[in-house]
Amino acid sequence: VFTIHNRYSVLAYYLAHIKTTGACVSCSLENSDLRHLDLSGVDLRGANLKGANLESTNLSEVNLSGA
Repeated sequence: VFTIHNRYSVLAYYLAHIKTTGACVSCSLENSDLRHLDLSGVDLRGANLKGANLESTNLSEVNLSGA
């Protein structure tokens, strides 16, 4: 149970960071549920999105270089 809680805490941290800075460079969003989020214009250079659920996520003008 601790592992699941820790994983969601890290995701919450990254989402708060994205909201305040507009970026999450080289962060790990692996296996994250990002459905229906508005990530337009966010800098995700080098982010790990392996297994992330991006269904209906707004990715317009997102920088995905190296992601």
